This record gives sequence, C-alpha cells and structure tokens, in this order.
Amino acid sequence: MSAAPAWLQWAVIAAVALAAGWIAAIDARTRKLPNRLVGPFGAASALLVIAVAATSRSWAPLGWALAAAALAGALYLAMGLAGWVGLGDVKFAVALALPVAAVAGGAALWLTPVAVACSGVWLLVRRIGGDASRRQAHGPALAAGAVLLMAAGVLWPV
Repeated sequence: MSAAPAWLQWAVIAAVALAAGWIAAIDARTRKLPNRLVGPFGAASALLVIAVAATSRSWAPLGWALAAAALAGALYLAMGLAGWVGLGDVKFAVALALPVAAVAGGAALWLTPVAVACSGVWLLVRRIGGDASRRQAHGPALAAGAVLLMAAGVLWPV
C-alpha cells in the first residue's frame, strides 16, 4: 500500500486500530475473543488485501498477506496447543496479519514476535504494579503489535 497516499494509509491504520481495539477490549474484559466480531474483521481484512492488490496491480500484497497469515496462524496454533494463548488468538492473529501486510508488506511477518513482546512488556508493567497474576488476555497485545507494525510500515517504508 506504499503507493497509496499517506492519509489513506493512516485512515486504514485508524480503522484497524478502532476495530481491533474494540475486539481486544472485549478480550481483556471477558478473556474471550468473540467469533461474531473476529469473523467479520477477518473478512474485511481479506477484502482490504484484495483491494490493495487490485489497485496496485501487483501480486505482492496478496503474497505478503498469505505468508503473514500462514506464519502467524501456525505460530499461534502452536502456542495455543501448548496452552500459552487461547485458540481465539489464532483466529485474531490471522485476521490481523492481513491488514498489517496490506499496509506494511513483509513487516507483517514480524506480527507474532512483536505481539509477544508487547504481551511481555504489559506483564512486566503489571507485575511491577503489584499484580502477581500471570494470566492475561493476549488480544490487546496482538492489536497493539499490529498497529505498531502498520505505523512503522508507513513511517519507514521498505
């Protein structure tokens, strides 16, 4: 999406931040990612990738999106089967990888490590603040990581 005007890229980031933030807030409160919201978010993300690929007349956005979604899905599935995250996080990671790839291209491959780092920082802040519980929702870290990567993709395009 680097050929798109900066205002459009920031508009996409804002829309993704609002939608993902809403979903993540529900996850933080209920510790469940609602399928009724993650599904439509994933569908809208797929349409965004298709629109970016069509308007750029290039297969690259679609290729990055498929690679990022497959990698994030596989890594989150492994973490989910290990009991480190919930299986709803797998679907949310795949849905978030798509708009990140549409805006930031190959940087979307970094979604999992950035989200895990965000989760670790948040856990550290909570522990310093006196919250000794280890369990926390991972959706907010995924949403934050996605928005960080998209903003980085606009500010420092490759």
